[in-house]
Amino acid sequence: MGYGPEADMRPIFAKGNRQTIAKLLEVRREAQREKAPRLLLRVQGILMSLDGHTTGDIAHQLKAHR
Repeated sequence: MGYGPEADMRPIFAKGNRQTIAKLLEVRREAQREKAPRLLLRVQGILMSLDGHTTGDIAHQLKAHR
């Protein structure tokens, strides 16, 4: 085991269950209807984290900064 900031760098993923995912999908649909792009990106990022994507992967796919 090493020392320094790199030693403990593990990805952190959002946690949730089916009910959480259903609520997020509902919020995403509402954001699409209301044309709220920032909210849409945030919700999509959370859904991707729940699916096991890392922050770097999410940022790349959503074309956003980490």
